[in-house]
Parts: sequence; structure tokens; C-alpha cells
Amino acid sequence: MDNYTILPVPYTVGPEAYNSVAEYTRLYGTKAVVIGGEKAMNASREKLLNAVEDTEITILDFVHFGKECTFEAAGRLEAVEAVKESFRLFSAGKGEAPGHANIHAPEHGGSMMYTPSFVEEMDMGCLKVVNVTPENGEKGMPPSPAQVILIDSTNGMVVSVLDGHYVNELRTGAASGAAFDVLANKKCGKGALIGTGGHAATQLEAMLTVRDLDQVKVF
Repeated sequence: MDNYTILPVPYTVGPEAYNSVAEYTRLYGTKAVVIGGEKAMNASREKLLNAVEDTEITILDFVHFGKECTFEAAGRLEAVEAVKESFRLFSAGKGEAPGHANIHAPEHGGSMMYTPSFVEEMDMGCLKVVNVTPENGEKGMPPSPAQVILIDSTNGMVVSVLDGHYVNELRTGAASGAAFDVLANKKCGKGALIGTGGHAATQLEAMLTVRDLDQVKVF
């Protein structure tokens, strides 16, 4: 179960939901991972297994996900899996990241930095733009505005423009979550977080995403 896709379906099917599990799951494939809070998982596990019995649907695993399972929580888990996939692609030499260009703006004591990357397997290119302008603080503007631009390499069109600081925090937290998921004891109940800077919140979220921790100590 190294690679799988999370598809949070935006609807329910009423009180007879279990009767329709196979029908709706079949729209996305024949193999599934069930994600849920411990209480909900314990209540539904056998019913879900019975629902797919004698069908082509196979449930690969049941993942306990914190105390509750929500669309927001599933999104955080998806971020962790996306970072794992990026590590796999670049480790296998399937991605290009030629380094960044730094253009100085000496008159204003700033600089403009551009970091491109490309993954042919995904037909996607990316450009991270970070501009450092210390004088912005006096104007009530952020001193280092940043954007991440996603480009469809099949047609050269920009697919999305994202807030660079948010992506940076999410990616850094998800990277820690990926390491925590792979290396930490599956039954661990305690975690440690070093530092309380801008990335601390997403790193904490990622830790709680991949493990059901009872306590996290912050240093």
C-alpha cells in the first residue's frame, strides 16, 4: 500500500449507505482504503466488509485517523501522501529541479528569486516565486511575498497560482508527517516538536494526521 489516491466523495447515500458502498466505490476503482476516527471505524468495520463481500471491491486497509475524520483531515492526509509521491519521483530521477535564479534589486535592498521544477510523468511544471523587499514593512505590505505557479506542460497554460507561504508551510509539515509515518512506531502515543516558528503548526497537524497521539511535547 505504498501509493494510493484519496478521493473524498462529497455526498452520502442515506441510512442504507452500506447497501451502496460497492456501487459508489466502483466509480473510482476496485481497491479502497477506509479512513475514519476510531469510534466510527469500530462501529462500521464489519458492516463495510460485509458490504463488499462477493463483489470485485477489495478493502486494503482501515486507517485510524485521529479522533474524527473530516474533509479537512482527509486533505491533510492527502498532502502527506503527495509529498511521499514527490520524494519517490525525484529520488527515482523522474523530476527536474535545476536550482533557483536570484536577481538582486539593490536600489531597494531586495531580491527576486525563481525556482522551477518539472515532472514529465505528471505533465506538470512548477515555478516558485519569492520576492524579498524589506521596505514593504513600512508600507504595510508583506516583506517577502511568494507565489507558487503550476503549469500544464501539455499546453503551457497556467493551471493555478497559490500563496507561496501557505504552500511552503503545508509542504514542510507534510514532509515531517511523511517521515513520522514511515519511521515512527505505529502505536506511539507521544510526539516531540522542536521550535514554534511558522512551520510548527503544520508539522504538528501532520504528526497528528498520521498517528493518534495522546501527547506532544514542544521544545
